[in-house]
Amino acid sequence: MNSGSVKLEAQELRNATCRGPFKDLIKELAKNPIFAEVANLDPDSTRIKKMEDEELVLRFFAISHSNGYLEYKGQFKKFLTNKMVEFNKYDAVMLKEMKENFVRTMRLVKEHFGSKPFAKYKKPDGQDFVLMSSFNAAVFDAIACAFSKPEIKNIPSYNDLIKLFADPVFFEAVEGSVNDVSKLNNRIRKAQELIV
Repeated sequence: MNSGSVKLEAQELRNATCRGPFKDLIKELAKNPIFAEVANLDPDSTRIKKMEDEELVLRFFAISHSNGYLEYKGQFKKFLTNKMVEFNKYDAVMLKEMKENFVRTMRLVKEHFGSKPFAKYKKPDGQDFVLMSSFNAAVFDAIACAFSKPEIKNIPSYNDLIKLFADPVFFEAVEGSVNDVSKLNNRIRKAQELIV
């Protein structure tokens, strides 16, 4: 590779190599206005230029569809690429179900938690919760996966959701090397415990 070449982001590479109907679905869902709002995606941001919006849609399905996160054994980029290849083989009926689930999940989290359902907080000892960022991909994994399940019995309040960050297991699972297998499992498990 010469010095004048541009390094492609992981999702840009997938976009070029993983062609099929699921790729088209990702592009469509990345433009969903509710998703754009809850994922804090500004249309002119570098996050869009780097295709982070499309990667988040892929991430949602890779982790939540058929509990895909349980198959994850490491190497997150490769895991996402393999899932994209797998989903491109799905028929129109399955892709329609997946689309409906994504739209329903984003609508549900927006309805119950407003425009920052995937924000990250910390709880210093003896103090109130402090907002660390308006959007965090690891928090997105946990909350979106938990709320993608059709059999939700208990929808917590936003205050209960924020209390997750006081749990050291959950907080550690959205800090540092967040694509560690145990961290992915821990944050999803903790979010799921909140809604059952």
